[in-house]
Parts: sequence; C-alpha cells; structure tokens
Amino acid sequence: MPGSDTIPALGWVFILLVAGLVVFGINAWGYSSRMGKNFLKAELARQARINAETFR
Repeated sequence: MPGSDTIPALGWVFILLVAGLVVFGINAWGYSSRMGKNFLKAELARQARINAETFR
C-alpha cells in the first residue's frame, strides 16, 4: 500500500478492527429495526396463508 511504511502494522490492525466494528454495528442496527420488521411481517403473512388453507 502506498504510504504504508508510515503506519506500523499494529496501527493497521487497529484501524481494520475499528472499521469492522463500525460496519458490524451499522448492519446490526439496520437489521434489527427495519429488516426485522419486514421479515416478521412476511413470516406472519405466510403463516396466515398456511393456516387459512389448513382449515378450509
């Protein structure tokens, strides 16, 4: 990497670790609030269709 000789190897490890934690946190927050609700709605609708077909 150009300019990598100015940052020690431990610095790169720390930068990658912090970046990974930030990305994980953003994904976990997005999944828990938005995607979780959408998946739950889809699952409940699928279950309602199965139950309605069973009792016809």
